Amino acid sequence: VHGSAEHSGATPMGMRSDALAAAAEIILEVEEIGKSEAMHQSVATVGVITNHPNALNVIPGEVELGIDMRGIDVASLDRMEARLKAACTRICEKRRLKYFREKTSDIPPIEMSSETQQKLLDAAKRLRIPHRLMISGAGHDAMSFAHICDTGMVFIPCVKGISHNKKEFATIESILDGAMVMYEHLKEEAL
Repeated sequence: VHGSAEHSGATPMGMRSDALAAAAEIILEVEEIGKSEAMHQSVATVGVITNHPNALNVIPGEVELGIDMRGIDVASLDRMEARLKAACTRICEKRRLKYFREKTSDIPPIEMSSETQQKLLDAAKRLRIPHRLMISGAGHDAMSFAHICDTGMVFIPCVKGISHNKKEFATIESILDGAMVMYEHLKEEAL
């Protein structure tokens, strides 16, 4: 978002082109977009904010946002992207600012092998390990293999479901359960 960096004490409120204020509106809009598409298992996050010049006494002249939109439904992802573009245009026009958008990644949802998933579920059942079938909104190496071989994933529980955080913790029992499910599946495949 491109505004104009000016002195915060000398620039009247009505004459400002505050890029960070516009970015704040966009961030809230991204959250609403994600909430409105949650029923389709889509999510939207602003995970990066770079504010320039990032000085206490200067109105922000440029703000870079890193926006991550993910899901398993292509139509939902398309709706989210269209809403984001419309929101950026509306907010920047209202504030007399400009914005530049660059799409850095566009990975479609990747389906894992239903046969492999079922075999992993069967392995967990045989071992009497509590389990459930679930989707992953995260990108994993398995995405790269799905087009060349049958692929599935085994997730293990983390305490309180916390992930990508210094409080993330999995018990050794859960780690061993995951390893045993994979071993059981591979053992059956080898027979």
